Amino acid sequence: MDETDDAGCCELASAMLLRFHPAAAARAGLALTPAQLELFEAANLRRMHLASRLPDPKGSGVRLPGLRSQVREVLDPLLGKPLDIDGQQTWRYRTPVAGVVLVTLVDLSGRSRQLEYEHWVEAAQGGLLRRGVSLASWLGVSSATQWDLLMPEHVSDAVDQMHAQCRHFMQALPRLAD
Repeated sequence: MDETDDAGCCELASAMLLRFHPAAAARAGLALTPAQLELFEAANLRRMHLASRLPDPKGSGVRLPGLRSQVREVLDPLLGKPLDIDGQQTWRYRTPVAGVVLVTLVDLSGRSRQLEYEHWVEAAQGGLLRRGVSLASWLGVSSATQWDLLMPEHVSDAVDQMHAQCRHFMQALPRLAD
């Protein structure tokens, strides 16, 4: 199975969840199979090999021409203009949705997180209701969803995925806020 096709990606995602969350897997009656472990280890070796070959000029990460402009191109129409931008690397959007405020944090700070996002939900009159909401948090992996070790040819796909995930959450938020 090739981890770059759809079935392979799903199998690798399953293997990663089972590998990193063995207690949850055990509670669900699931276990990492030898084939899944082999797939996970092979992907991890490829990832480490790629990481060792990527340039890291003074910690600034791999340069991905067009990443920032592509992110702004898809997120600004969806979320509005960023409220603040910290050194061109961290953006914060505040978008009123269904009586709450959706805060979207986007981090483009370097090699370990070339592209990362998470949402916070605040009450309209102030006060944090929930932080660290993203696809990765729904899966129990991390509070933020991130793409790292991106190559230039994968930037558009990563930006499209982030946009789709943000749009999906915005559309679901009115039902969740009730």
